[in-house]
Amino acid sequence: MRKMMVVTDSASDLPDEITKREPSLKVISFPKEGKLSPLVLLQQYEALFADPAVTTIFSVHISGRVSEIVQAAKLASSMLKSEREVIVLDSRSLSLGQGLMVLSLVRCVEKKHMVRTCLDRWEDSRIHTHVFLLRPTKPRDRSAPISRLAAKLHTWLDLCTIQTINKWGELTRGQVIRGSIELETTLERQLRARLDCYQHRAYRIGLSYIAYDHRDQATSSIVADASPERFVASVRALPDAIRDGKRFDTSSSYDRSHYDRLQGQSASLDMPMLAQWKHWLESRFKPQELIIGSIHSNLAARLHLTPGTMVIALSPAYDDQIVFSP
Repeated sequence: MRKMMVVTDSASDLPDEITKREPSLKVISFPKEGKLSPLVLLQQYEALFADPAVTTIFSVHISGRVSEIVQAAKLASSMLKSEREVIVLDSRSLSLGQGLMVLSLVRCVEKKHMVRTCLDRWEDSRIHTHVFLLRPTKPRDRSAPISRLAAKLHTWLDLCTIQTINKWGELTRGQVIRGSIELETTLERQLRARLDCYQHRAYRIGLSYIAYDHRDQATSSIVADASPERFVASVRALPDAIRDGKRFDTSSSYDRSHYDRLQGQSASLDMPMLAQWKHWLESRFKPQELIIGSIHSNLAARLHLTPGTMVIALSPAYDDQIVFSP
């Protein structure tokens, strides 16, 4: 029986609890040097084609305007000594924007649609997937040299920049927002404007995040190894009061017990902030599914992302039917 596979890189930020249950999906992790070479990709393709049932591989990667992986994948596919096909797809997106598109393609592959149908699904998903990158400009790294006046200005202004990705896969210059109320209002308006184009289709929302390391306030380093499972498990473990936006009150025995329980598995994560955004997205937009991941350290380094940065992605869900753009 013919079989198709989907390959993607770990910059898709899909949590392991999702990727492990998808037999048609293979996620390639970035090596320590931060680049996926054509040789590494070639080895992955050959390993998948070792199964004689596999006839086609869709290789989906982060935007070619952000990384060289797409070109590496094309080179690897040209080196493949096989009659079977590797189709390299540039997501023109990043983080869970790429991840949600990959999930849509995986669903199509699992339903054993033809290659052309899967490519049509992919193109429709790519056109209708939107990514918002929220960069905090308020300095949270207390060790960074900053004047007292500058610190007061940042605290008072509480600035954040919202960037989107254009149709070529490039990050836009961005819109500077002041204060959490303006941020929520602006973001909700932009998300609803995109949803108007979905014509009542079901959709998924992805939320990926770079946490603050509370164990080392002096450096506030990026928690590169924080697994998405720890995010998900910790958010689910939060009491309703905290999930609704309340900070930990360690003088309360009730909150203290939850705080102590979370310390062992996620002491490095800024959980209340993540929980607030999760609750806000679920209550305002009611997506079919909300997926939480952590921004990959390779992507964070490439784009100079700092702790507190978030990516919110919006993408159609095609689990029940094939829907194409007119």
